Amino acid sequence: MQALRPGKRSLFFSAACFLIPLTIFILILALRIPPAWSQPLHSYSFVLFLVVIALYALAFRLPDRWAWLAGASLTMLLFALSLSFQWTSGFSNNLIIGGLLPYKDGFSYYATGTQMLLNGLPIPAGGLQAAGRPLFPGLLASLLSLSNQNLQWVLATLTGLAGLACYWAARQVYASLGSLAAALYATLLYVYIQPLIGTTLSELPGLLFGCLGFLFLWKAAEGLQLRNLIWGIVILMLGVSIRAGAFFIFPALVIWAGWAFRGEQRFSYRAALVAALASLGAFALDNVIYPRLVVAPGGATFGNFAYALYGQVLGGAGWHRAIADLQTHDPNVVYAAAFDFFTKHPLSLLIGIAKSYRDFFLPGDAGIFSFYSSGGPTWLDLVLWAIGTILLAWGAVRSIREIRSPIPSLLAAAWVGILLSIPFLPPVDGGRRFYASTMAFFFAVAMFGLGNFLQKKEKPLSTNSPIGWPLWVVSAALLLLTLLFPPVLRLTTHLPNAVPPLCPAGQKPFVTRINPGSYIDLFPGRAGDCGLAPNLCLDDFKANGTEKNVDDFYQKLIALAETDHATLRIIPGINWADQNAYYFVGD
Repeated sequence: MQALRPGKRSLFFSAACFLIPLTIFILILALRIPPAWSQPLHSYSFVLFLVVIALYALAFRLPDRWAWLAGASLTMLLFALSLSFQWTSGFSNNLIIGGLLPYKDGFSYYATGTQMLLNGLPIPAGGLQAAGRPLFPGLLASLLSLSNQNLQWVLATLTGLAGLACYWAARQVYASLGSLAAALYATLLYVYIQPLIGTTLSELPGLLFGCLGFLFLWKAAEGLQLRNLIWGIVILMLGVSIRAGAFFIFPALVIWAGWAFRGEQRFSYRAALVAALASLGAFALDNVIYPRLVVAPGGATFGNFAYALYGQVLGGAGWHRAIADLQTHDPNVVYAAAFDFFTKHPLSLLIGIAKSYRDFFLPGDAGIFSFYSSGGPTWLDLVLWAIGTILLAWGAVRSIREIRSPIPSLLAAAWVGILLSIPFLPPVDGGRRFYASTMAFFFAVAMFGLGNFLQKKEKPLSTNSPIGWPLWVVSAALLLLTLLFPPVLRLTTHLPNAVPPLCPAGQKPFVTRINPGSYIDLFPGRAGDCGLAPNLCLDDFKANGTEKNVDDFYQKLIALAETDHATLRIIPGINWADQNAYYFVGD
């Protein structure tokens, strides 16, 4: 047998580092893994947290190439098993039906938004979340068009890419702050996004773009390169716009750029101007120009912010208060009512702001470090919250103390930007989900404190490693799929020319399309052909529904499946006879 030359050996190992984790990810999703095996990875537990951090710590301790292979394989294993549980158990909650179908907000993104674009129509102005945040429906439409509209493939792709981005970000922390900081960082990112894996919500792509933007901005700080600064801001803006989040991070980054790139000067106005133009240009493209290309006239980008603002003005009452008080879905009416109440009761807003910071930092369902085991918080969960909060405070202090250096000043700027954004992202409205696009920075601040604490015990790796071409390719491809492809798709695709059938009196005709991997079939009992989406066992569907006692739609689906005693198919889609979104249910 002929030995490989060093160059060929290196190329072979690099290919293996990519192909082995990918193979692990695909095999787990393709196999019918018993849900009892994957259930421990579906929801947080303190034991799971310890196991994951221990495995990452071992992986990062290996020699560099083997560390990459082990860490990437572990990441793909964790993310794939979390998704596998949903596909094999028929798990349902207020976000997803049968572990696959989008529900509520996710249904708006998928049906009202994505399906319209895929058939050459704009997103309706009254399309709720899809009209207010059209970037994610556009990305979904692009991925669906490339996969024969197979929702399962698209969810797997987004899950795999998000896992890869999280691991890439952890590798950067590893290179700068050491293995323990990187292991804790990767674990925190995983348990943060774990409940949202497999959903058609904007948090997963928000985290994906946020991690990519974090990598480029970290590299911009290391090498003081304007191209990395510009691209990092562009990618991060896309993430913060997909999952509306901490927009105040961008003014902080503008000031940071002038400080970090100052050289022998006191402040670089050139770098600050470049960062400001990149931020403004990216914001205009993502949130002004793009919505006009894909949303019908009359839509309001981030229109749901009016409801959050109204709740804050009323002392932190939550977004639902506007619906109860005003009985309207018009953001302009809500803005006017919020302004009117503020002029009469200005101190009420201060109460709402104080509640936001309280909910963000203190233990509770919405707390940033409040990862609670099923059944409620244990004392170990509270210990984790205390450790995370202490590390965050210590990391913030250390970054401010070392603010003359580019990396600490970047983290300090990001921390200030997130801190200033909290009153406009009240946890009462959605917990920590709002911060998905900036969590890579948030957890990095905490890890900076841990890395500095261990600096004498473990020598960090070189921080001068260049960004590899795969990172540029992945980020550029995702940007094009999000911003360029959806408007082109809308302009070049035509509405299906289907004639509605003639129905007897009292029945309503419909025309829809059934796409592969975009429906679920509920088999009676535990038939031999079920157990992996889209073929689900009714017994599993009934046993793994968290909302079965309170959700009337979920109860209706079970009643239909039990009454017919036949395989029940559930399809989310559009009735092209009236262009409205429905769930279609039948044999």
